[in-house]
Amino acid sequence: MRSHGFPQLRTITRNIEKILVGRAAAALSTAEVTTSVTIVPLPLWSELKPQIDVGIKAQKNANLVLPARIEWSLPPLLLLRAGESVTAEWRITNMGHNLAGSLTVTEAGLSEPVPGQLDTEILFAFSPRDLKRKLAAIAKTGDTAKWEILQSFEEYTRSKLDEANRILAQELSEYHGQSIPGVLDDIALDSLLTQMLFGEGDTSIVSRMVDKALQPDAFKDFDPARYFTLNLKSRALGEVRRTVGDPHIGSKIRRLQKIIGAQNVETLVSAYNEQYPTANLGPKRAAAALTVGAALDVTSVHLVTDEELREYSGRRSAGGNS
Repeated sequence: MRSHGFPQLRTITRNIEKILVGRAAAALSTAEVTTSVTIVPLPLWSELKPQIDVGIKAQKNANLVLPARIEWSLPPLLLLRAGESVTAEWRITNMGHNLAGSLTVTEAGLSEPVPGQLDTEILFAFSPRDLKRKLAAIAKTGDTAKWEILQSFEEYTRSKLDEANRILAQELSEYHGQSIPGVLDDIALDSLLTQMLFGEGDTSIVSRMVDKALQPDAFKDFDPARYFTLNLKSRALGEVRRTVGDPHIGSKIRRLQKIIGAQNVETLVSAYNEQYPTANLGPKRAAAALTVGAALDVTSVHLVTDEELREYSGRRSAGGNS
């Protein structure tokens, strides 16, 4: 029976591979190349049955395979002349695997496949000039791949921002006893989305996540998709909190205040630090957590009930028929 993976995972991993190979291409020196050479990229991914708990994925797919990163003792892009060969050691320590081996790389590729490897494309450069052109194209493809990863998470990131907006609004509504449908409007959410995805230069949250994903051990405990989705969900809520001035521990501060009924900030701070000795909570953060909802009165509205909505609709219909 054929093993089943997830196409979107392969897209992510292939783009990570393009970034790594592209950077290797940009770093290669061609000064000593005077003849034709073969450009041999080493495979950076295998698709194997996971040896760790991956939750519902495995339950729904008995023959599930997921990406596992291949680490090499050599750079991921090699230049080999006719008849030339090199020895390369490899290992796979992601997704619960502990595999290793050694093989020979020639202009024709690997002497034997790495288990589950995703194949790569070998290129031939006819001359030093042709080599420079092809290496430049590989490097450019790597740059494009990073943008493709960023853009591929645009819809998901927006959905997590919307979700975070609702979660925090509901939390503050319950705490302040008033209805807050959202702590940020659509314009503010769009601005946050742009900042998270693209930022200024290379400083965006998702861009930094991609850079971390290039590390060989990035997916030791999670498959690539889960690595991104879990991080994006957490960071989206953190960014919404930051934007409205709510400390990242704001929920815990408000929860404790309701439990003990603290009448002043000093009492709350003392109780919080006693319960969480390493928190080192100060009056400023405590006050910010308690007052963040009060600054959102502009977005507070009375929730319309179903009965009121029906009455309103009836009045509009009656007016339209007269």
